Amino acid sequence: MLVPFRDPDVRIVALSGNLIVLRGDGPDIGHNPLVVDAETAQILELCDGHRTVSQIASEIVGTGGTLPGRRLAWIQHLFTIGLIGFREGST
Repeated sequence: MLVPFRDPDVRIVALSGNLIVLRGDGPDIGHNPLVVDAETAQILELCDGHRTVSQIASEIVGTGGTLPGRRLAWIQHLFTIGLIGFREGST
């Protein structure tokens, strides 16, 4: 079973009321920052390498945002842009 995990060089910080995703380490940190919404930040936090994509999508259903199916597509998008990866999880 594959589980998503957040890139270890990805940092989420609150700045002036916005949630900012920073990538990189050392002098490269902060290049190409991304402003994200609260749901995206929560998805990134939940991508810990232990939860499945379905578990992540269902954990944030109660937030009143997007539908679970759209969250699944958004998690795939986060993989496409390199913020998360997938690895073999324990069964």
